[in-house]
Amino acid sequence: YDPQQRDVIAAHSLLLRAQGFEPLTIWHKDRYAPLSVFEVPDRQQTLPVVRMMQNEYRADVLNLTNATDEEMVVHFSLVGVPGKVDVRQVEYVDTRELTVTATALREVRKEEGIHETTIPAGMTRQIWFTVHSEGVAPGRYDGNVVVQSPHGEFSVPLVVDVAGVRFPDKPRLKAGVWDYAINHGYGISPQNREYALRDLREHFINVAFGNRSLMGVPPASAFDSSGRMLQQPDFSTFDEWLTLWPDAEVYHIFCAVKDKNSSFAGLKTDDPRFKTAISSWAQAWDEHAKSKGLRAGQVQIHFIDEPKSQEEYQVLEQWAEAFKAGAEHVHVFNTPEDLHKDDNLKHAISALRHVDVLCPTLKRYRSYEPSIIKALDGLRSSGSELWLYMCYGPSRHYDPSYYRLQPWYCFNYGATGSFFWSYGDQRCVNPWNEYDAYGGHSFAVVYLTKDEITPTKHWEALREGIEDYEYLAMLRDVVDGGVADRIDPNLASDAKRLLTRGLRDIVAKVNARTNNKSDVVWMQDTPCIDADRVRLLVLDMLIAANKNAQHPN
Repeated sequence: YDPQQRDVIAAHSLLLRAQGFEPLTIWHKDRYAPLSVFEVPDRQQTLPVVRMMQNEYRADVLNLTNATDEEMVVHFSLVGVPGKVDVRQVEYVDTRELTVTATALREVRKEEGIHETTIPAGMTRQIWFTVHSEGVAPGRYDGNVVVQSPHGEFSVPLVVDVAGVRFPDKPRLKAGVWDYAINHGYGISPQNREYALRDLREHFINVAFGNRSLMGVPPASAFDSSGRMLQQPDFSTFDEWLTLWPDAEVYHIFCAVKDKNSSFAGLKTDDPRFKTAISSWAQAWDEHAKSKGLRAGQVQIHFIDEPKSQEEYQVLEQWAEAFKAGAEHVHVFNTPEDLHKDDNLKHAISALRHVDVLCPTLKRYRSYEPSIIKALDGLRSSGSELWLYMCYGPSRHYDPSYYRLQPWYCFNYGATGSFFWSYGDQRCVNPWNEYDAYGGHSFAVVYLTKDEITPTKHWEALREGIEDYEYLAMLRDVVDGGVADRIDPNLASDAKRLLTRGLRDIVAKVNARTNNKSDVVWMQDTPCIDADRVRLLVLDMLIAANKNAQHPN
């Protein structure tokens, strides 16, 4: 902000002092609650406590409020805090909607173990601590944040409690954010791609996305008069992708079929050679995926995005049916929409019989009548998977529960994949100045520039949601995996109840508070608080089950 804005905001310090606040107040609030430019410290003091498993990521915050009329430079260090700790400061950033959001997490300057931050006059600087407990022995660690300021030295407790339960290296939920890193899409550049890939992996993103350049469609001359393919597809870009991201659970290729006028190697759907050409190409994909040692379903083809009409579902059926005639190992993915409109359901079900992964938006899925859910369940009983995604914006204005809670809904509905549009679709050249936005509001979950990627609270919420899903799945393993008969019967009963009626009650409570919406504006009583409360109940059950299994009565 400019000097005039700085002076206006600094006037807030007069109000803070009039309310009796000291020059520097250190305090705590929930990390996912919204943070205002004119934040007032909470006098009901709570302290940051990070409870977690071994080998996972969890976070908490401290707030430093400057009640003076001058910018304040503060130094602080961590004492007795275990694990790898990523220390960030929250930035207030304006948006094209002219609403300031405090979600960007920029690195705090550090030298010889001492961190330095500045607190603008009349404002609050929030410090975000992400603890990665990899290699940390179980136990309670009573750490401290030692703060040195022009107005004295302060020591604030930061407790990290690591349970004797280990989080897996690879959580089971399939998660993606339409990254298009292989294609340098949506803000990913040659300069920042390596960091982006590391960032994606560290946030448990395991589904890689690529565009139609990876399809490997041969030229029209490669097909004979009957449509049989005479020339192998060019898989070189795909093979480069495998090298770039060797540990992805799924390699997803979006083919961008538009409508009935879209063609394959120059062949439209009404051409008698079309089905043969597609199926022979699909067979080549099957054989190549197997030759690379990829599992069934690890390569995924997405033909037409969000079909919404009878015609679009008919186009999907033509492409998907032809592809599945030649491929079993490579799967077909689709994002069906508007199943409640017109006579879409009949045409959609006919098309979706050839689809391996059904991925409607969570928002739409939650609104469907029981008859539509029953029809989708019929496809699932035939072997299709259910995944869910969201693609709404401006996402920076949404409560972080938009990202945090979707995996909870996935678990509740039996979905095994969770996706968001998108990693970097920020619709502007410079995310720190959205006034130049050229394509509408931002959908990005991080801030990307050519040389830098800055995470956000929303991005951290997405990772925590993936971890929450794993908590629930681990508890289900206890109930269903033969451990229940070796633990206390009351504990087994409580676990079963939490995973059924209890989970439904939690979802119903959140639905009531958000008026059945996921894309709600930031709430002071963020639903992320509900997720944390129940996560800790699950953690307590897992700790007890682990002890019971090791030391049965």
